[in-house]
Amino acid sequence: MFAEVFLYILAGFSFFLRVLYWCIIIDVILSWGAVFGVRIVIGPLVSLTHPLYALVRRVLPTTIGIIDITPIILILLIDVIASLGIPFLIGLIK
Repeated sequence: MFAEVFLYILAGFSFFLRVLYWCIIIDVILSWGAVFGVRIVIGPLVSLTHPLYALVRRVLPTTIGIIDITPIILILLIDVIASLGIPFLIGLIK
């Protein structure tokens, strides 16, 4: 019983990671519009991604010249958690 509940929680966490991954991608694409003078801000998207950016920026130096690599770091971290962490936890349960 506990194993089934934990598997459902892991499935929900995996889904959340996929949604977060795409939110970061969309946020990066929308930020490129500022170069052309178009500023598109989606409130929930900003409120989800920017606190994560701030957390990464506190831990690591995230600028190379004028390029901010915070989204790249977050995407790599999400990929590592989704591809290694979740299957490892599922293996522990089964």
